[in-house]
Amino acid sequence: MKLRVSFVVLAILSTVLTILMCAKYPTEPNTISLDKPVELWSAIGTMVAMALPALILCFFNYMTTRIISSILQIIAVPVWALLALIAFFMENYWIGVTATISSILIIKSVFVTLIVDSSKQKKRSTN
Repeated sequence: MKLRVSFVVLAILSTVLTILMCAKYPTEPNTISLDKPVELWSAIGTMVAMALPALILCFFNYMTTRIISSILQIIAVPVWALLALIAFFMENYWIGVTATISSILIIKSVFVTLIVDSSKQKKRSTN
């Protein structure tokens, strides 16, 4: 359980880092920037609020909750992968790198959520 939760927390932290990098290197005047802290905190709060159900479901050791948690996590992968692709095309490499790292961490988190502790569940069901 600790490994599952730590990977989800790491994925959440990487998404917050990506938002901060987007704020540090704004591409246009209408995007998130460090000059507008209310919008920045709103974006970070929204992202954390969207990730909280996956984090909460990671605490449970039932396969159903782990599948739901992984589905909630996998929804974010295309968004961050698309952001990385767009950032690389716009030659904004720092945002592209952090978005790519976030995508990779979310994918690893999905696999860890599904795989970890499944052997313990199998042992319990056979006894």
